[in-house]
Amino acid sequence: MSSYNWETEAQQAYDAIEALDEKTCDNVFRLVQKYTWMAVASAAAAVAIGAEPGAGGPTSLTDLTDVTGTPGIGKAPVDDGSGVYPLTKVTTTEDLDDVLASVAAVDWHTVGQPGEPAFMSGWRNTGDPWGNCRYRLTLNNIVHLEGTVSNDDASLAGATWVPIFQFPPDCNPGASLRFTGVANDKALAMLIVWSDGTLVFGGWITGPQQQIDYVSLAQVSFSVGA
Repeated sequence: MSSYNWETEAQQAYDAIEALDEKTCDNVFRLVQKYTWMAVASAAAAVAIGAEPGAGGPTSLTDLTDVTGTPGIGKAPVDDGSGVYPLTKVTTTEDLDDVLASVAAVDWHTVGQPGEPAFMSGWRNTGDPWGNCRYRLTLNNIVHLEGTVSNDDASLAGATWVPIFQFPPDCNPGASLRFTGVANDKALAMLIVWSDGTLVFGGWITGPQQQIDYVSLAQVSFSVGA
């Protein structure tokens, strides 16, 4: 019969929970006391009838959660009684790190760069010190746009519905949306994202009909899909 060092395990358990608050410690000790007496009673009954401990069963938490070994009754994967040993999905710290890394990742797409949407109708980045026109699609399907753009075509001073660029299909809002952008220092301009993902300069909201020196796009943010 294999021996089991209960004193060592008990001391390790005690050390692990000693730093917990008083109420939590009390609950833990009550559970330990309950299941310790259950285990003692079970072992005593087995000795009384001359039974030997079963072979192959888990003897530690590591064994219990190990899904890489040979399956069997009392071992992981757990026998469900039908002769099938279904695997249990175990989330590891590596899995959690991967999720956190994907959430923290910032995959920006800069308009006008190779492989990215192109500017339309003569629009361009305003340039230093203002950030370039770029967008990102987050894991929860939110599109964030930022940057400042300009148009040097004087004939567009009073124009409306002037396309700036088109988002790719995976960023389409599913319905047309209106936004307001700060423009030319003291004016406001209308920005539209059509349902097909085309961002357009909708015209001036305040201020005179004037050449478009710059328009801020930082106010544009929307959910993907209908």
